[in-house]
Amino acid sequence: MNLQSGSNFVTFIRHEPWIYNLQVSAGSGEIVVTVTVNGTVTSPTQGEIELWVTNNPSSVSPYRPSKVFYFTINPGLNTFNFTYPVSQAGTYYVYAAVLTYISTYTVTDQWNWTATITAATTTTVGIGNSQSNTIPVTTTNTVTTTSTVTSTVTSLVTTTVTSPVTTTVISTVTSPTTTTVTSTTTFTVTTTSPVTVTTTVFTTPSIIQTMITALVIIIMVLAAALVAVMIRRR
Repeated sequence: MNLQSGSNFVTFIRHEPWIYNLQVSAGSGEIVVTVTVNGTVTSPTQGEIELWVTNNPSSVSPYRPSKVFYFTINPGLNTFNFTYPVSQAGTYYVYAAVLTYISTYTVTDQWNWTATITAATTTTVGIGNSQSNTIPVTTTNTVTTTSTVTSTVTSLVTTTVTSPVTTTVISTVTSPTTTTVTSTTTFTVTTTSPVTVTTTVFTTPSIIQTMITALVIIIMVLAAALVAVMIRRR
């Protein structure tokens, strides 16, 4: 073209797909990129989008994009959404290039660095959660129990007197005996069981019983003597 003095106007016509718009937004721990490609083609054509995402544009290599996406370019506007995870808060920059398959993938348009700011990921921690635990408690108590045992003792006395006449007298004497037993038992409150007290009572003949026995013997002796006298009189 020949430049003339004053203003010069030239009309360019794009015959290959180009980037119509690019928008960048920050999400929770990620960057969302929306790319709109104007497909200046008459039929579907294979295409490619390359993205560079960084917080330091001067450190990236043009030959190592952060992500590469293959897609089909249709005639008209084609919109695509992409996400890129980030681990730190700060300002990030996005650069994009669209490539069209013309015997090989060829760059047909680019979009300059676009900045976005991401915030730190917030984690909410609940405070004041209460948890109830049941702790078993064993309590030991000392219980004193008093048991009253009433026992009846039956004594059988057999007396035999040998004389011309043999007489056998059997006397039964019943004497109530009351015995009080006090026992102390220690047990755990978690277990309840009856307390059994076994008492063995040993008794000896009482004075009354002895006197009755002696009286019986005397009567028997007298009876024997009386019988002997009567026999002699005959």
